[in-house]
Amino acid sequence: MWVLILILVGVILCISFKDAIIYCKNRKEWLEMKRITEEDNEQEQWYKEAKEQTLDTLPDFLKHLLNDYGHDYGTICHALAAGSVATTHTMNHSDQGGITGFQAGAIMWEYIEHWNGVKPPAKLVQYEDMLYPQLEYKYEKTISNNTWDWLQNEAQKKLKEYNLHPHIRIHLRKIVYGIVPFGYDIEDEWFNMSSMEPEKKKDSIKILLSRKDAYIFYDHMCYIPLCDPTTKEKDVFDKVMDQLQFQIGE
Repeated sequence: MWVLILILVGVILCISFKDAIIYCKNRKEWLEMKRITEEDNEQEQWYKEAKEQTLDTLPDFLKHLLNDYGHDYGTICHALAAGSVATTHTMNHSDQGGITGFQAGAIMWEYIEHWNGVKPPAKLVQYEDMLYPQLEYKYEKTISNNTWDWLQNEAQKKLKEYNLHPHIRIHLRKIVYGIVPFGYDIEDEWFNMSSMEPEKKKDSIKILLSRKDAYIFYDHMCYIPLCDPTTKEKDVFDKVMDQLQFQIGE
């Protein structure tokens, strides 16, 4: 009996001693870390270095972000973000990388969905664009036809739930019955040459050219109607139409 007790005590002491060693080691490493806050602006250098990483340097860069600094509530966010940027740039610098701007936007939305939980459809508002009068259209209270269809379908699904507040139920019924909420309108169809998916572009152009109420959004600067452009818009209009005809082989 005493032998078993002595063995048990020995095991406990060994475990405690091991834990103590680990604690001291971690404590020493913690004390050796550089304490930083966001006011130190270390993150500015992280983001610059993140864009220069390769498959060979990435592991050390990530260890540097995590092991060389004593982070606070804010700096750990920058460390994780810089690590994510570095990983993305590293993969893009590989043989299978070299993504387009359109693909970069798709990656951003995938990250927003799978990290932040923001489900599409969604919209990103960049208020810097308010500095440019030609970008006023970005701030109109409109939603696309596809978004409106999605809202109506989701409203129909949610109406099947039992414990809805009466005000929410009324709101959902209005959406199902065709009332667009919060003063929004359904937007006119636009043709944006810079963002359309390549595989859909040809068919979309043909549909566009058959419409009289569509607009062309050109070079991030202006949008012009397909019918009856003004004299000032004529040069741009002719240039765009030539591009459209060329892309569909006509």
